[in-house]
Amino acid sequence: MVAWCLVVIWMATIFTASTDLGSPQRTSRIIGPILRWLNPEVQQVTIDRIQLGVRKTGHAAGYAILAALLWNALSQGSSGWKPVTARKAVLITTAYAMTDEIHQGFVPGRGASVWDVCLDVGGGILGVYLLWVVGRRYKKW
Repeated sequence: MVAWCLVVIWMATIFTASTDLGSPQRTSRIIGPILRWLNPEVQQVTIDRIQLGVRKTGHAAGYAILAALLWNALSQGSSGWKPVTARKAVLITTAYAMTDEIHQGFVPGRGASVWDVCLDVGGGILGVYLLWVVGRRYKKW
């Protein structure tokens, strides 16, 4: 039950980030001043590139966490690594990424992107892969 609550909480977090709160205009209010504080002579083009990198890394990381949480929730009551569970986690992550991008298409200042879905799915695959690597390392499966 707790595992599924964590999945729902994380999905709500992603949904919130897909609103105007996570728009480029809002995140630039954070990243730009930090970069200017670190280097007052930083160029705007550099800020824009770093902001894009941070935003896209956030996409991948957010969906890596979602896939890992889904894998954990789907694995409740079973032991060891099961590829079918990993595939289910990635499939659900993919479906959520698609609905998230559709949602962003209706939010002013945001846009839907097939490339972001690909990035999200890649993050989900990475999240499940990292679980597998850590599990093998610590001989959990």
